[in-house]
Parts: sequence; C-alpha cells; structure tokens
Amino acid sequence: DVVDTWGRRAVAGAAYHVWHPEGRAFDAPPLTRVEAEARRIQRFTHEGPSPWPLELRAVAPQPDQPYTLDLRRIDAGAAMPDPEDWAAP
Repeated sequence: DVVDTWGRRAVAGAAYHVWHPEGRAFDAPPLTRVEAEARRIQRFTHEGPSPWPLELRAVAPQPDQPYTLDLRRIDAGAAMPDPEDWAAP
C-alpha cells in the first residue's frame, strides 16, 4: 500500500506475484526478451487501497542495511483482519 501518513489511510495499492497472478504455470521459458518483459508486467498488479484501517508502526533501521526495509525482520504478529470485523468510520 501507498500510505498517507497524515491521514493514516492507504491511498493506493499494488501486488507483486512471484508466479502468474492466476496461478497458471508456463509451458516453457520465454523465447524473447519481449515475452519475458510481458511476463514480468503480468506479475505486477495494481489494486485499490486496503479497505481496513491502518496501524502505522515505526521500524528501527538495521545497522547493516540502514536504507533498506527488510520485510523478513518485521513481526506482523497477526493475520490480516477480515473487513467484516471492523466498522468503517
């Protein structure tokens, strides 16, 4: 999500799929660089903002990578909420 920190809300969203977004497998590797680029573009999908409220947390920088946010080091603590479990403002 792209987050508006002042308004504490998501304003846009995107997803990157490591596989085909619809779960299909390809029969063969891409034959040309144009076909490879088309496959990469398919894996990146534009989505709307998250429908649930956001809880922003500060993340301390890592000394070995001060300018990189390594998502493997963040403890989410819980699964994503079900939109039916919260009341919209």
